[in-house]
Amino acid sequence: MSIYSKGNKLVARHLRQLNGLNITRFDGVEGKINYPYIIMIVDGLCHPININAERNFKQIQTIKNGTVTVAARKNSREKLTTTGKGVPLKQRYY
Repeated sequence: MSIYSKGNKLVARHLRQLNGLNITRFDGVEGKINYPYIIMIVDGLCHPININAERNFKQIQTIKNGTVTVAARKNSREKLTTTGKGVPLKQRYY
């Protein structure tokens, strides 16, 4: 399965292909993926957070491309699963 199909479980290294998308954490703070970091803006200050740390990756609730949800999880114990929407399949040219 690829990250473009519905129901795929994402891990931290898959977020490299979702670079530039917006995320929302469970505490309501929003940020942007800039692999290997998430850039959070809190009180006008930028805070880089490492995605590869297990604790930080489990805090991601949703990943959105504009208004379309690309991946989501219900609580921090579940896997981050894709919805199959929002990310165009990249063409391969040989």
